[in-house]
Amino acid sequence: MSSKNNHSDIEKMIDALKKPALKASRYLLQKPQHTNSPHLYKKLRLYKEALLHINEHEYAPDVNKQWQKFNAKIPVRKIRMQYLKYAAIFLLLLTSTYFLWTEMENVNISGKGKSISMGTPKALLINESGQQFRLEDDAKDEVIIHDDKFEVSKEQNAIRYNINKEGAAPEETELLYHTIIVPRFGEWKLELPDGTKVWINADSRLKYPIQFSNQKREVFLTGEAYFEVSKDSLKPFIVNTEKVNTRVLGTSFNVSAYPEEDLNITLVEGKVQLKNKLDHSSCMLEPNDNAELKLDGTKLTLSKVDVRKYMSWRDGYYYFEREELDDILTKLQKWYDFQVFYENPKAKYYEFRMRADRNLEFEKIVKRLEETGRIKIEIIENSIVISDVKRN
Repeated sequence: MSSKNNHSDIEKMIDALKKPALKASRYLLQKPQHTNSPHLYKKLRLYKEALLHINEHEYAPDVNKQWQKFNAKIPVRKIRMQYLKYAAIFLLLLTSTYFLWTEMENVNISGKGKSISMGTPKALLINESGQQFRLEDDAKDEVIIHDDKFEVSKEQNAIRYNINKEGAAPEETELLYHTIIVPRFGEWKLELPDGTKVWINADSRLKYPIQFSNQKREVFLTGEAYFEVSKDSLKPFIVNTEKVNTRVLGTSFNVSAYPEEDLNITLVEGKVQLKNKLDHSSCMLEPNDNAELKLDGTKLTLSKVDVRKYMSWRDGYYYFEREELDDILTKLQKWYDFQVFYENPKAKYYEFRMRADRNLEFEKIVKRLEETGRIKIEIIENSIVISDVKRN
């Protein structure tokens, strides 16, 4: 159990689980504002899904019987308090998840309450001295940084760099860097000093020099961004990620390099060279090529793809082509604020095709998925419960 959950938290959760009038799942879903409830929720969700696999073999745990077996294996005189502590935790999880598992079929979630909120353009700009500037989408255009060498101006949901052209370009050792951090439920646009345009997706970070050197143009990305690189035959543009570097002269491409997801680099126009840091291999991409590096892999896999699948977010819509439900919801969770609960864990792997405007209300996105006739999604507060459609 998470160390963030104190004794009082656990007591409240168990009390809710014991009362038929207050369903455990309803308690979990209706208390998102409680600081520690999400931690308990996630733990119980994992155990609940494991117990559903047991259910496939028509077995339901008998808590009393399990305690008797556990108790019989330990001589009374040798019992220590720490054993009792761990036994209590085990029974707590077993009992709690069993109540949660058996009662879910009877929960009636109406879908009423506040809607699931969607993201808005926002970001945080950090300058070379560590000063922070909050960026939000509004009609106000303004200069947010100004000195003798450069100026940074904000224009709606984008920022632009204007460099004083007088003087030589700095050496690599003299570069000053800015960083843009785009949080979950956010997005932002950026025009770099060389004219390169960058669309930065939610939960991403881009570090870049405020003025490029004479040798190369190099930026550092964690997360996802779409680049339209300004052509410069003398200075290659390099996108540096944890596992792969992308080197170009002038082209359009998408890089998705979230730490907990497969890496994908997709070329729209031009030509790029990739250098895999894990196996030290290199490869070239042509338009409509995608290079994928699995989260637990070391080699890049190249394939021809429909680039809309990888760059649609930049144009303000979602395009899913035979993608697993869990992957779809992971992408949606970067823009919509919700948690997921599966009544049937196998539903995670159902594949769907879907196109939807990124500015649609979440309820309408859900309806698109339900229209396939395969799943039912019920909404309460900022959580969703996914179940199979029962067929006669």
